[in-house]
Amino acid sequence: MLNVRKFFVNDHHRNFSVGNIADMDIGRALASMLRERKLSAAAVAKRSGLSTASLSKYKGGKASPSLAALGLIASAIGVRPSEIIARAEAPEGVMLPEVDHLPYPDEQQMQDALAALSGRKRRALLDFIQAMEGEP
Repeated sequence: MLNVRKFFVNDHHRNFSVGNIADMDIGRALASMLRERKLSAAAVAKRSGLSTASLSKYKGGKASPSLAALGLIASAIGVRPSEIIARAEAPEGVMLPEVDHLPYPDEQQMQDALAALSGRKRRALLDFIQAMEGEP
């Protein structure tokens, strides 16, 4: 069973990307999730506040998103970051079931609030989260 919490709670490595944690195919997972939802990289970039170039690099496997960026991408496509990670770790061709429950009561509220933000405000929130990752 994938311990998703270890990807988000790690006091020793606050500024890391998902690609540095494990050998996961985040790009493949993102590409398939966008294809299933009929979303373009440009649409997800606009919703997340990330650049289209960055999202295309993540989707193409040329770069790995930070955890903060992964959270913004997940919110933009309507899933949890853990679902992207689980899909990335699954063997190619294996479809994982959609998960309807949220592990933390306030997670849905956070997802809804993030979804309501404009691209510029999401980018500001991402900058804030990344600044907080470096704080003790």
